[in-house]
Formats: sequence, structure tokens, C-alpha cells
Amino acid sequence: MSLPERRQVQGIRHREPSGQDESNLWRCSHCPERAHHRRVALPLPMSPVDRRQFLLASSAIALTTGCAPRASIQSSLPVPSRPRSWVPADSVLESIPAWMDLAGVPGLAMAVVEHDRVAWSANFGVTNSSTRAPVTDDSLFEAASMSKAVFAYAVLQLVQAGTLSLDRPLVEYHRPAYLPNDARIDRITVRHVLSHTSGLPNWGDDGKPDTLKPAFDPGTRFRYSGEGIFWLQLVVERITRQGLDAFVRTTLFDPAGMRNSAFTLDESMVSRLVHGHSDGRPDNGHGTRGVLSMIAPRATTWGIPLRAWRHEEWLRAAAELDPGNPARRVRFANAASSMLTTAQDYARFLQIVASRTSSQPWMLRDRERDAMLTPIMPVRPGSALAWGLGWNVERQGEVDRCGHEGNNNGRFTAYSGIERSSDCGSGRALVILANAAGGFAVYQRIVRAVTGSDQLSFLASL
Repeated sequence: MSLPERRQVQGIRHREPSGQDESNLWRCSHCPERAHHRRVALPLPMSPVDRRQFLLASSAIALTTGCAPRASIQSSLPVPSRPRSWVPADSVLESIPAWMDLAGVPGLAMAVVEHDRVAWSANFGVTNSSTRAPVTDDSLFEAASMSKAVFAYAVLQLVQAGTLSLDRPLVEYHRPAYLPNDARIDRITVRHVLSHTSGLPNWGDDGKPDTLKPAFDPGTRFRYSGEGIFWLQLVVERITRQGLDAFVRTTLFDPAGMRNSAFTLDESMVSRLVHGHSDGRPDNGHGTRGVLSMIAPRATTWGIPLRAWRHEEWLRAAAELDPGNPARRVRFANAASSMLTTAQDYARFLQIVASRTSSQPWMLRDRERDAMLTPIMPVRPGSALAWGLGWNVERQGEVDRCGHEGNNNGRFTAYSGIERSSDCGSGRALVILANAAGGFAVYQRIVRAVTGSDQLSFLASL
């Protein structure tokens, strides 16, 4: 298929063969029914309705304080020969099922953003290796740590509106009782949390405050931290008086048309929820799936829908369910890891971030979005891989590659990457979601085949 023809290819749908022209069909060896696929155009998303104009009425907060000069970030990998399109070639599509089989990945979904739109998407395999239900456009995967990038965008909307300051200590907004007494904690800011320079660990132990002590002075080094993101979640809930899911839904999901994304699972989503897998078997108790039947009745009794719960409601439910043990702080709604989404929905988010213009009033302005993707701190001294405000950033020649990856307990793995350069218009992006640990190996191979380059985040030990 020639490049001009391939650019018109925008999706894959299951269908049964018919007597019509089958020249643009291919047989999928990985689907349970060995279905034929036809490449068809996906409808473009409608312009989202603005619901957050009031957030944008106040003056902007400068975001670039302390950022490293862009020229100082240079990739140590060879500058790639970049393809003109990230829509996968037929040879790649036909190889993905075999790669999944070798890596033990039952299901995978992916999407590509080009020319300021979700240009293409595809689904492979099954949501559950026992039931053999196929992955579809509506299948909900765990985004794992890619949740952090979405939360960062929503937080920066508060910063842009003047509701939250990047450089005011978080303790001035809210200091959770579980944090230890340490002077360095009192200096941690939103900027430190989003750039992973707070010094906090990835995760500490409940009931052991010493495990949450910063390892260094905030802003001086890189240390990947889910704890910092979770603390910021509590600050946002305190400021907005909304639970995590309600905040992100009203700030980003609804106006962006991301109707298949949430930070909290409720009963309406269960039938579409993908199962994570371990050793080839579905894990029926992973995430909140295993306790939903016990939690949902409390939402009815209390008169508070699950997706409106704040952290206080989750702790209250946990105490009732297991009164003899301290509640696990990060067990349920968690800005660092609990987002549920589809490949197409996450691609819509990447489209917003990759765009060169802010076309809707609720979006981050160009200056703030560019600052989000500007390197602040290298992950190691002298490293070409750095972190911005919620995103890893790598320079490849004249191209900025920004993104995030994710892993939820080896049950779900995820990749997102954005390329921004002067010759690719509004930028392009790729998202890949998988339901097993082997997704790491599969998505790295796909990224290399589709984008024409490797990236340092695949090597980094964070």
C-alpha cells in the first residue's frame, strides 16, 4: 500500500467476509474467531463543549522558572530517519499478533494521532484469556502511571486559573497526618511533585512515616514518586471540594469528549473492563474490581455516587470493610495509577497536548503547555532523558519526544509518546495499552517499527 493510500487508513473493525471486493481485508491470526478486518475511516471527534471557562479568567502563572535550557538536552541515541506517518505498515500489523503471543500478552489496543486528530486505531486479541472476549474500541484498560500525565494537565489548568501555585509549598494547602516530621517536606511544591524532584519515594509503607522521608532537598535531584502525586491529589480535592474523578471529569474528560475515561470504577463500567493477566491467567481481583460489590452498596446508602467520592469516603469504606486493619491510603482512586481508558480516548488527550494551538478556552494555553513539555531535571546527572511537568522529555536531533509509560503490578502495561517538531505540523502521538507484563516488550517493538527510533526511557531505571 502506498503512503498516500495508507494515510487514508484510519481504523480497523471486525467484520465477516462477504461476496464484495475483499482486496482491503486481512485475516487476523490472533483474534479468537480469526476474523477479517477492514480498514475504515473513524469519525472525527466533535468540538468539545467548554465547561471550564471560569478557570481561565484569571491571570496566568509563569511555568518555566528553573527549567533547563532546551539545548542542553541532547539524545545519546543516533538521530533516527523519521517516517512521514506513524500509521503502522501492513507488515507491522501482521506481526503484532505473533509478538503478543511470544510475550504472553492476551490483548492490546493502540491509536495514532496525526494532523491534529485521532487518525487511526486498532485492537488485537482478547480482554480475558478465559472468556476469549475480543478487545474492542470500548474496552477499558488501566492506564497505570500514564494517569500521572493526565492528572498533571488537569492540575496545570488550576495553576493557569490562579487557583493553585506551582511554587507555594503544598503544606500551605494541606498537610496529611501520615507525613513524617521533616523540614524538607515543608518545602515541597507542585513543581517539585510534577517534575519528580520532591525527594519523596515512589511508595512508602502505611503506618511507617519514616518510609516517606525525602531522600534529598526538593528540587535538587530526580526521584520518581507516586507518593508526591497522591499528596497533590489530596491538595486538589481540598481546594476544589471534589473527588479525584469528579475533578478530572469536569476539568478535562467532559470538555475533551473523553467519555470512556475515569479515575474511579463503578458498576456501569464492569462489563467493559479488561482483565489484567499474570502468567497467562486473568486476575479477577486486581484493582477495585475485587471489592466493587462491597463498596457499591455504601455509595447507595450514603447517597454519594462512587465517582464523586473523595479520599475521605474511600477511607471510611475501607474502615468499615476491614475494621481491624489500617486503611491502605492508595488502594482505590489514585491520581498516580487508577485511570481507566480506551486507546482512542487517551489518544484524544495526546492530541490536545501535541497540538500547536489551544483552540478551546478550557485548554492549557500554548505557553503553559510548552512549559509542561520543557525539561526541568535529568533523571541522572548528564542524562539526555529529563522530566518536565508530568512528562519525560528527550531530544532527538531537532525533535522533542515526550511521553509516559505505565505498569500496574505486571497486570497492565502502557505507553504514550508525542513527537513535536517544525515539520510535523501539530505533532503526532502514539498510545499502546496491554493487559500483561509482556506488553513492555511488545510496545517497545511497535514503537521502534512505527516511529523509526528507539528512546532512552526504555532503558531508564526509575
